[in-house]
Amino acid sequence: MSPDFEWRTDEESHWEDTVAPASLGWRPAWRRWRLWLAALVLVGLATFAALRLLRQQAAQAATAVETDVLSSHHLVVEAALASDGELLNSVLSGREPAWTQSQMALLTAGLFLDRQPLGLRWQPEDAPAGAVVTLAPDLRSAEVAFRERYEFRATNGVTKTFDLEQTAVYRLSETRWLLSPPAAEFWGTPVRSNGRYLSLTFPGRDAELGHRLAADLEGVMAAFCATPALGCGPDFSLEVELATNPDILEELAAPTSWLPEEEFYVPPRLVLPAPTLVGRPVDEIGYQALLQAYARRLAAAAINQKVEWLCCRQAIFYRALLDLQLWQLGLQPWPLTRADYRRALSRPVSLGPLTDLWHSDATPAEVLAHPDAWLVYALVEFLVTERSTLPAVVMQRQLYNAENLQVWLARVTDPDETNLAFQEAWQAFVYEKVAASQGPLPEELRPEQDILLMCAEGRGGANNLYRYDLARESWSVDLADRDFVVMSGLPDGSGVALVEQFITNDQLALALWQDGREQPVITGRTFYYSTGLMDPTGRFLALAGYGPGDELAAVNLADLTTCHSLGCSLSPVNGLPIWSPGGAHTILIERYEFSSFQPETTLFRGDRLGQLVKQVGIGREPFWLDEQTYGYLRTISLLGDVVVATVWDDAPRVVLPADKLATAVPGLIDPEEWYISHATAHPSHPSLFFVTVVDIPGRQEFLVRYNWESDEATLLLTRENRTGGLLQPLFSPDGRWLVVQTDTFNDDLNQRLSDYYLYDIAQEKVTTLQIDHTTIFPIGDWTTDGQWFVQGGNGYLILTNPAAGYQYLLPHDFNDCTAIAWTK
Repeated sequence: MSPDFEWRTDEESHWEDTVAPASLGWRPAWRRWRLWLAALVLVGLATFAALRLLRQQAAQAATAVETDVLSSHHLVVEAALASDGELLNSVLSGREPAWTQSQMALLTAGLFLDRQPLGLRWQPEDAPAGAVVTLAPDLRSAEVAFRERYEFRATNGVTKTFDLEQTAVYRLSETRWLLSPPAAEFWGTPVRSNGRYLSLTFPGRDAELGHRLAADLEGVMAAFCATPALGCGPDFSLEVELATNPDILEELAAPTSWLPEEEFYVPPRLVLPAPTLVGRPVDEIGYQALLQAYARRLAAAAINQKVEWLCCRQAIFYRALLDLQLWQLGLQPWPLTRADYRRALSRPVSLGPLTDLWHSDATPAEVLAHPDAWLVYALVEFLVTERSTLPAVVMQRQLYNAENLQVWLARVTDPDETNLAFQEAWQAFVYEKVAASQGPLPEELRPEQDILLMCAEGRGGANNLYRYDLARESWSVDLADRDFVVMSGLPDGSGVALVEQFITNDQLALALWQDGREQPVITGRTFYYSTGLMDPTGRFLALAGYGPGDELAAVNLADLTTCHSLGCSLSPVNGLPIWSPGGAHTILIERYEFSSFQPETTLFRGDRLGQLVKQVGIGREPFWLDEQTYGYLRTISLLGDVVVATVWDDAPRVVLPADKLATAVPGLIDPEEWYISHATAHPSHPSLFFVTVVDIPGRQEFLVRYNWESDEATLLLTRENRTGGLLQPLFSPDGRWLVVQTDTFNDDLNQRLSDYYLYDIAQEKVTTLQIDHTTIFPIGDWTTDGQWFVQGGNGYLILTNPAAGYQYLLPHDFNDCTAIAWTK
């Protein structure tokens, strides 16, 4: 048998045939499971892809919805910023009319996002960006949480800023998302926290914050009840609800919300806005601000309950005493700020305005918002800190049945003290506050002249002449123990003219005080004083003299170039000279009287020495427009006309007929019931005339500007005539400003009062320099550069730089000061 022969049996051949077909259908088990797994993976991937697509579509849909919600929300915030009611109404739900009306009312009152009634002032320009939208599952409603920035004055007076989280609810209407009232589920179930002095109810939404507030407010009321002047009985308790009604925000804005509403105070359920309604604090500063806001209201309610005050007579006095007690309790800063005290520079402390407030027929809200309300606060602060031993709560009780302010003051202070003494002490208190808060005079504004002040501080009632050096900020004595009776500044600002009366020999002397040197001018029995008029060269000073029994002044010109140790040469003239701008001509007032109102008299034109050239007419208060043209007030009728003439022919021409003023001043109808009291022309704009008009039956006075070129009369100032009058207007040396002083006498206070008004000729604007200013000073004085005006009062000077809008109070300890002037 061949060795290459391969032996096979039939079984073997069959075996090979039967194995081969296995690839046609039969597999092992592990291979079948692999196929199933692959199928499951494919199904899972398909499902995941489908879910992912659905999630993307849902997220895109939610994002689109959020965008729509934020679009409406941005319109709401924009409406709040612009106080745009029409815009807000377009995105405001009307499903609950009362709620909708409340939102519109808040917008109108400026309280849509502002929380000023709680002392939290909205700062929209600093608001953090971003808002968080939380959508309901059905995508039909949403909550928007957003932060707004606020500020408040802490109890130490420091202003702090913080954020509150506001929450707005929106619902989808047929066309857009609308700001909507929150549902009951939004607020949750009310929670009540009971303490010894306080029961506080708040919505479940604010539960965590409400419990903390309840504990802290309980501590506030415990401290309140531990205060000896207040105290609390065993049954004392306050019921307080932190409610969700937005109307509360508007109700708290009413000035009378601090006062009892009923005739006698019955402790009500005090209702305040819930934290979510106010805005939820996001940090400790915000929480303390919210706590302080609530605590003030609770303490005020407790005080009201104790006083049992009859609302609402003397509401402003009651409110000031209430605020003072909240300040004493450490619950708020004292409301008066540095800016408030500085109002004393233009509205000095005086019992007159407070008497008017006491008897005012205005509503409590109007009285509380009165611009003189700060004076009441200044008075209350003075009473409690300086003058009275009674607690403020007792002073509140004493308001009841007090006939007038004087009766109430007598109840709470020394009843034997005069009104004048009390007022002067109060005035000094306020001016100390002003001086302490104003800081040094800015170097860049510092005047280059000193101030001279004449006061009766010498021995035996004699006068001293004081100098204030603004560079060194110090007082010194220039002349002491002299019998000065009159001091007036020289027109060029080089010094002052002083009149001295020697009682021992019945002699009078007039001298000049310049550069630390006294120059005698004249001595005798005639009372000479400087008229304040000097020729443009500075050589001649016009003096008016009154001998024994004289009614009219004798006028002399003192030639200052001829002065020696015994005096200066004097030359008489037939009237008070008014020099032309260049000094070549004069207008002479024949009958000159030492008073603020000059009678009509004969006017003459003279040369530079005041020597007569020609009689020009009958009139008063002459003035020059330029070197050849002059004017004066001519009273042909009762009213008076302003006329002008030239040195070439002296023929008067009417430029301001009296009836022209009737077009500018309402009510001037009957020409027999009013007249022009003063008239003058602007020194550098001769087409501008300024006249003062007196309405006799109406007891009013008016300051009117008249433009000769445009024939326009403009009313600048209206003032009540209080037994005094508007004095001659005083221009600043640079012609930019015009000061008008009034002169009145208050019989009740036995005081001379002056009001000062400043007119900005360039801006055509009148401002008040000072009202009811107690003084015996003349109008005041300008620096030679026209930058500073000084006024004097009892114990203080007020320096005003109108161009810089700056005022400076200069207190002093001198008494009976009667004259003031700037000097080099």
